[in-house]
Amino acid sequence: MVAISRYFKTIFVKTTKTAGTSIECSLSKIFHKNDILSPIYPKIIGHQPRNYLFENKKNFYNHMSAKEIIHLLGIDQYKHYFVWCIERHPVEKCISHFAMLKNSESHKRINNSSELTWDEYIEGKRFPNDLNKYSFINSTNQRMPLVNKIIKYENLDKELRQLYLMLFGIDNFTLDFNAKSGFRYSRNVPTFNEVPNIQKKEIFNYYSECLDFLKKYFGLDYSI
Repeated sequence: MVAISRYFKTIFVKTTKTAGTSIECSLSKIFHKNDILSPIYPKIIGHQPRNYLFENKKNFYNHMSAKEIIHLLGIDQYKHYFVWCIERHPVEKCISHFAMLKNSESHKRINNSSELTWDEYIEGKRFPNDLNKYSFINSTNQRMPLVNKIIKYENLDKELRQLYLMLFGIDNFTLDFNAKSGFRYSRNVPTFNEVPNIQKKEIFNYYSECLDFLKKYFGLDYSI
């Protein structure tokens, strides 16, 4: 989903396996009727999509990148919005992604992944990388941010409370809509401590550019 509030002047860019759907459901209750919320598939109770058809030609859609949003809104509008997203420890992100591929009915059908093992997942490097969703490479070949803030998933409760107070005037916000949770708590999905260090290093190598970017521009530092 993409979430754009004309009223509150904020844009939420959804990243992979970072509680994005739960946040979208909370924003659905906060956003005004003229704001933009694209549909979620499968549908989630409590989420109300609205105004996602753009000039009857192109749609705002799930997991849109900041660059794609700029293409529809225009940079002159976009720069007046507070744009934010969430990132997560890469190993935990991959574990959660693997669990979804293996246990979500829709993903099992699309990816034929019900029999996928963790070792096969690592070997195939089917890792979700959202770097291009919230950054771009400029004319001097420098990667630059397209968002104002990246919340660290590990600090989600605290940072969301601060952000929702700043953006919406909501005090003591608690994210209580755990959409799509439960995939991880099943057989054959490893915990962080069960992942061998050699595999953690493979994941970190894959995300090296993303990790450098997060540390440089947003002070997010992750280690094995």
